[in-house]
Amino acid sequence: ETAVDRGGIVDIQLDCTVLSRSEDKLRLSISPKVCTSKAISLAPKHHRVLVSSPNVREAIEKLSKAWINPTAKSVLISAGSGSGKQVFVDLLTAAMGIDTKKKRVQLSAPSIRDFPKQVENPIIEKAGCPDSDRMLVFFDEIHHPAAADMRSSLLRLIEGNTLSTGKELDCNPIYVLATSLPPEEIRVRSPLDLWTRIEYWIEFRHPLFLKNDKERSEVLTDYFSLFWDRQVEEWAKALRGGPCERITELLSGKREPTSLAAQLAKIFAEVLGSPLIPVLSIRVLGNVIKRLFGMAVEYLRMTTSGAMNGANAKQAFLKQFRQWIVTIVGELVPEIQAQRGMF
Repeated sequence: ETAVDRGGIVDIQLDCTVLSRSEDKLRLSISPKVCTSKAISLAPKHHRVLVSSPNVREAIEKLSKAWINPTAKSVLISAGSGSGKQVFVDLLTAAMGIDTKKKRVQLSAPSIRDFPKQVENPIIEKAGCPDSDRMLVFFDEIHHPAAADMRSSLLRLIEGNTLSTGKELDCNPIYVLATSLPPEEIRVRSPLDLWTRIEYWIEFRHPLFLKNDKERSEVLTDYFSLFWDRQVEEWAKALRGGPCERITELLSGKREPTSLAAQLAKIFAEVLGSPLIPVLSIRVLGNVIKRLFGMAVEYLRMTTSGAMNGANAKQAFLKQFRQWIVTIVGELVPEIQAQRGMF
């Protein structure tokens, strides 16, 4: 079991031992173990969700109010583009025990032109699956101007559970709407009545939008480690014993403070940790780290054959790594080119 509070994530592990067994009774010994974690994962995909940022924990805490409510009807998730709204939708789906393939409908609101065909029919089709009573209907980019007519149809569906044919929908969906606009801006989009039907408003502030420098640096380091470890796993699968396997092992994210990965994480936080630099989206952050990993592998392959030959070679690599960060961010986020002196 995983519990979320304002202080972090608490994992409760129950180790059960069968002491005795009879036809109708089972006697168990249960040893609870409580530990803290910086990430959570839920079945079936078990993708790790980093929760070291208080902004993430706050959003999940609010979201949990919806998933424990069996009658919850509607949720709106407000977060900047590339901030990870999809992660929250996946988390809500998993926490409610909803089968993603059988009981979830995922739609891009601006692309909907035929509401009955594109929205109602998929809901009716998946409502016929007997595995679960609940289903989830997710509308992304609900704020988009092209989605204005769709929002009017959605209001009718949420308010009265009534299809365009006038027939009542024979299931109990939870509607999840996602927007990159803040609540005060989305509330003025027509139809205004739609927003009064929303039961849960989840405003997700960027995980790195933190006033405390030390806290922001720690969170940035954690995100680096998360994405870096993911690259280690993906490269290991792709290489399958190839010539660069030893290099990826050298770059693996062991948590010892003196490990190479730990030093790279520290450099990454130093370069990008300033509050004066525009906050990168989590998507862009992941892309930066992905490119950094590839450049690190190539550098080590070409210069040292995957080994750090002495202190000078290591320092040269670390210096090069710092420069790569500046170059890659400048390419992926051109709008900060004028501010590159901050690096």
